[in-house]
Amino acid sequence: MKHLFLLFFFALPLTATDDIITRTKITPESAWVGQRMTLKIDVLGKDGWAQITDLENLEIPNCYRLPAGNSRVRLQEKIEGADYSGQSYELSLYPQRDGVIQIPEIPLSIKVSSWGANSGTKEQVVHTTASSIEATLPAGVQHVQSFVASPKFTVTQTWSSEADSFTIGDALKRSIRLEAKDLPAMLLPLVSTPELACLSSYPETAELNDITHHNTPTGQRDQTITYVFEANGTVELPTYTFQWWDTTHDTLQTLTLPGRSVQLSGGTATTSPATVQALEKSRSSRSKYAIVFLTLLGAALTLQLLKRSCADLHNTRPTEKQ
Repeated sequence: MKHLFLLFFFALPLTATDDIITRTKITPESAWVGQRMTLKIDVLGKDGWAQITDLENLEIPNCYRLPAGNSRVRLQEKIEGADYSGQSYELSLYPQRDGVIQIPEIPLSIKVSSWGANSGTKEQVVHTTASSIEATLPAGVQHVQSFVASPKFTVTQTWSSEADSFTIGDALKRSIRLEAKDLPAMLLPLVSTPELACLSSYPETAELNDITHHNTPTGQRDQTITYVFEANGTVELPTYTFQWWDTTHDTLQTLTLPGRSVQLSGGTATTSPATVQALEKSRSSRSKYAIVFLTLLGAALTLQLLKRSCADLHNTRPTEKQ
């Protein structure tokens, strides 16, 4: 049975005139670890138009947050006989651990543009009320890193060749796509490349794409691995499995991308131009990361040597006699 939670609170403005009203709400009423929740924030100004000036830096501990983007709706309401107008904002939250997650007070920088006799612009910081939510890890989940909570999750793969035997020096490209609804690409599982006998694996940098339709995100992770065969023998290319919690039917499923068994024998390699290009792209990507790492390492070592030289100079400086 799911743990239920409902977070709906009103944050009163800091002034006694009720010039600014804020409302926040998180839905749905139940959450699984990694499941998308929607945080809705309404801001309203009396006899004016209110908007949040800085929402991108909003952080909630133990939750991954997607920016508001274009999910803003204009609001116009009459409250206790007065006219209020402002905006409604929606953000996507993804709890990253199970248990109670504390939500601290959220400071909101709000600007109100007024009209009429008191026309002008004023800014004010309003704090919401601290609260908490509870997220649950579905029973049976083995590894959180490869776990997906989504109403729809698909995994597909294609191979550059369907042959079951190759010559030493040949290459085989494997392209994998993970796609999940209501989930950003950053939260999709990683595709590992274990070391295998008789070959070398060259993974390219994963391509991450986020597609939003009617404020609903869909994340895509495309990963390409090129295997280059180097010795005689039989090689078992790895099978990948992913755990998927179907949030529509509350069921745990395992999706599988089957590996392959290929036979390798000696001979002269005949690598296609497309495979050569893929290998060069993979090596170039890995080289860029290596250059950045070595540059940062060199800077750190240089700074350490400078600190040590300054310390040695200070210690060897002659002391003035009294």
